Amino acid sequence: IPALPNISWFNVTSVCICSYRYGITNEPLAAKRYEEVLRSMGHDVTITSCGLLVNPAFPWLGASPDKIVYDPEETSYGVVEIKCPYSLRGTSGAELAGLSFYSKLSDSGPRLDRDNHYYSQVIGQMGVSGLRWADFVIYSGKFILIERIRLVQAEWDALKMKLEEFYFTTLLPYLGGSQ
Repeated sequence: IPALPNISWFNVTSVCICSYRYGITNEPLAAKRYEEVLRSMGHDVTITSCGLLVNPAFPWLGASPDKIVYDPEETSYGVVEIKCPYSLRGTSGAELAGLSFYSKLSDSGPRLDRDNHYYSQVIGQMGVSGLRWADFVIYSGKFILIERIRLVQAEWDALKMKLEEFYFTTLLPYLGGSQ
């Protein structure tokens, strides 16, 4: 990765305001619907908001899942990552089968493409938090998809190595002014 001479920090005005606003507006609705669906399936879940999670073992890495969930069917808490894609806002569940997006649909349910950056995001959230599973949620007003993803330790180890390499060899030197 080359040095970052023209780094620009996240600026909300540089993001498509419509899609950003759609996601912010719909995330609480998605979380409520997620809880309703799990409860209807017999999971007496408790969902909690969280902020930035930092693991004391590697405090240079952080994660901010949308929610933390307790499911008594599991042996630990899990993370919840919610996506409310503006591009799918008017799409029904029946229409999803013909569309190409980051989750594939099959008879066994949705499956997030393992090469997609959202998968890395979820693996990172589990790794940083120390939690062993995550629910990846895709929501529009007309459908909800939920995939429970288990942490694969080798995937987290590989991702952590890449994140640390970027942090220590590129970002930290840049922020310290040595590049």
